Order: sequence, then C-alpha cells, then structure tokens
Amino acid sequence: VVGCLIMAIGQSYAAAYVLFLIAGGSFALMKGSAMILAHETSANATSFGRMVNILDGVFMVGAMIGPLIFAWVMSMGWPWEYTYFILTLLVLPIIYLNATFPTEGIDRAAKTESNRATMRRHLSRRALWPWLGMSVCYVMYEQSFGTWLPLFNERYLLLDPIRAAQMLSLYVLGIALSRFMMAAIADRVSWFAVLAGMLVVALLLHTFTVSGLT
Repeated sequence: VVGCLIMAIGQSYAAAYVLFLIAGGSFALMKGSAMILAHETSANATSFGRMVNILDGVFMVGAMIGPLIFAWVMSMGWPWEYTYFILTLLVLPIIYLNATFPTEGIDRAAKTESNRATMRRHLSRRALWPWLGMSVCYVMYEQSFGTWLPLFNERYLLLDPIRAAQMLSLYVLGIALSRFMMAAIADRVSWFAVLAGMLVVALLLHTFTVSGLT
C-alpha cells in the first residue's frame, strides 16, 4: 500500500525505486511464508510439490491480472498513476485478513527454534548450494524476461502500449498454466524428464525467435 501510494503521488524515478524495493521485500516474505505453509500442510515430498505449484499458479494468476489492469486504465484514457490507486484498494482486503487471522494456540518461540534448527541442517548439505544457484539464475531470467517483453512487443512487433501490456499477461498466463499442470501430474511423471523436455522446447523456441529477427 505504501509503495503504491508513493508511486501514484510521487510519479518519479525515485518513487519507482522505493516501490521496487518495497515490492521486492514483500515478495520475498510472501514467497517464504508460502513455502512454510506448504511444508507444514504436506505429508510428503510429492504433496509438497503439488501444493507449491498450486500456490505459485494462483500467484501467477494475480500477476496476470496486473498488466490487464494497466491496459484497462490506459484504454479508458485515465492517467497511468490511477493504476496504483486501484492496486492499493485491492491490497486492503489482504491487510484485513492478515490482521484478523487466528493465531491462538501457536507456540511461536518453539516453532521459531525448530525452524532455525531445520534451516541449519539444510544449509549443511552440499546439494543445496547448486540448487540455490540455479534458483537465482531462474529468477533472474524470469523477471528480466517479463520486464523486457513489453519493450520487445512495442519495438519489434509494433504493438501499442495497451496491446503490449495484454501480451505480457499472456506470458504470465503460460507460467500459471504450467504450475497448475505440474500440480496435476507431480505424482505421475519424473520431474527430471519434465525439466529436460522443457529445456529442449525452450531452446528450440529461442533459436526460432532469434533466427526470425536476424
């Protein structure tokens, strides 16, 4: 809420920096909380993977709606900063839910110490560090691609800003559908086979796209 209001009122690069800083920190906290929730409510690794994919899919549905709101505001001829006032209103129900969520009967001190011990145990495993490195690379690719895509649509496909924002929603929709698909087939197929197949498809699409631009 604070970041959206600063951006809507400030309308400057400095306001954008503050918004990105707040949004990035909030995203990290939200993502960590979602992982903890999935872990606490899952009976095994398969159910954990299914829950994580469902949560990620729902998150991507929300990310898909964001560019559509921008496109709708621009199509109405309203100033672009109105989008951030709309986003502020959408966040208010979430604040209410968090403030009224029941927490009676939860031993926070014991739970925190248990989580710290589990984290120290996981960090001592060598296999974790390559996975963390790959996760960083994936997030860099995913976020940079989503940032670059509207510019690509506008400069190379010659789309107007409204159509470019709508195309960004299609990109996020693809991510959401893949999350829901993996949740449905998590216990039926090998995750390694799925990742290998996706890498081959991504390489072919990348090659096709680059060859079409040269």
